Amino acid sequence: VFPGSLCFYDPAQHPGVKGLLALTLDDAPCSRRDRDFAMVVEIRELLREYEAQATFFCCTDYVAGHEELMHDLLRDGHEVANHCPADRSYAGESEEAFEAALLQSEGVCDGLRAAVAGQAGTACLDADAASEVLAARWFRAPHGRMSAPMKKVLDKHGFTNVLTDCYGNDPWIRDADYLAQAMLDRASCGSIAVIHMPERGFREYNLRALRIFLAGLRQREIQVVTLSTLHREAHARSEIPTTVVGPLGDGGI
Repeated sequence: VFPGSLCFYDPAQHPGVKGLLALTLDDAPCSRRDRDFAMVVEIRELLREYEAQATFFCCTDYVAGHEELMHDLLRDGHEVANHCPADRSYAGESEEAFEAALLQSEGVCDGLRAAVAGQAGTACLDADAASEVLAARWFRAPHGRMSAPMKKVLDKHGFTNVLTDCYGNDPWIRDADYLAQAMLDRASCGSIAVIHMPERGFREYNLRALRIFLAGLRQREIQVVTLSTLHREAHARSEIPTTVVGPLGDGGI
């Protein structure tokens, strides 16, 4: 794990995260422009059913053609975050090339946010909370691969690289029941869970895996929130104001 990456918040150090888990979905919204392949609507309905909030890490090359679907998610109180333009590793890029890609991707995310600013679900934070959330800029390195030039650029622009402590390795494992149970076995208060966006004919099993995972969390009375909400609650009553870094296997996030 690259130094400074965030994998979870330890409740012993951040008691505000007790009863909370952040859900993140990678490679949003859909790798194909044809909306018939997208499953954003199904994910949105599932999150509503379980009163869950999520952070969608966008490969921003995928956003064109799906803007309204993403606007609907933001209106529901979900959030978008930076996962670079393309679904490939950027670890071999120069500092200048990665910086251009990062800022291009963030520009797309900012455009989505601006389109729904002040609308239902997006204006529920008080001024202090909104300031705290706006101060946090989330990034997830594609395929989980970081480099020294990437870290330098992220630090320059105030981004935190977010990894996970709750992941089933769904790009390689297609058994929804196994994936959900693997994530539930790893889930705890303060966890940051990762699952990839399902599409019709591609990782479609993740919709069922997510349903089982959310049902299991509900049984354990763990509330599913965005990364920014978990961050805000972690620092609302933080005893040791440090970023917690945990282990991550080679799972191709």
